[in-house]
Amino acid sequence: MRSTPVSNTKIINLFATAADLSLPVAPTAALGATTALRDAYHLARQLERLGANPDAVNIEGALRSYEREMKVYAAQALEFSAAGGKAVFGFRGFENIPEIEIYG
Repeated sequence: MRSTPVSNTKIINLFATAADLSLPVAPTAALGATTALRDAYHLARQLERLGANPDAVNIEGALRSYEREMKVYAAQALEFSAAGGKAVFGFRGFENIPEIEIYG
């Protein structure tokens, strides 16, 4: 099977889209796209460090490093988002949102 090279722009766009979907922020803080781009940058940087032939252990380590970085700034983004949501929409806070289970 022949592989087709993928441009860095295409990879960044893919990560930005995935990151944007993974962090539910209210539009009042204007942090959704910004945080998604930050996620894409940090994730791409971790994956780039793996080089051309990463194995599963290295990929998992890179994802864990990305997750540690992301949790710090994502928590702040969610805090600002909640404050804006409360002020503009009367949002009652994330603690009032019911948990859901997603089966894959």
